[in-house]
Amino acid sequence: MADSDRFVRQAVNVQLTRKKITQRELAKQVGVSYSYINGLLHQGTWSISVMDKVASALGLSNAFELMALAKNERELSDQEVVA
Repeated sequence: MADSDRFVRQAVNVQLTRKKITQRELAKQVGVSYSYINGLLHQGTWSISVMDKVASALGLSNAFELMALAKNERELSDQEVVA
């Protein structure tokens, strides 16, 4: 799931920027430490339960909605490679 994790990280970072939420605020809303969130957003492996909590904190329905955003990030990345 390494590639998928990368695109989930990108999708979360885009949402954090759009919603003007810091990693510290996200960590507090999710109920984990800042270092845990920071690790996920740099190299971590995402579980469905963590994605669900992060998705909820970002105002998304669930992990599947977050994964759909990640899929969009992947498609955009693929288009950049082709272009």
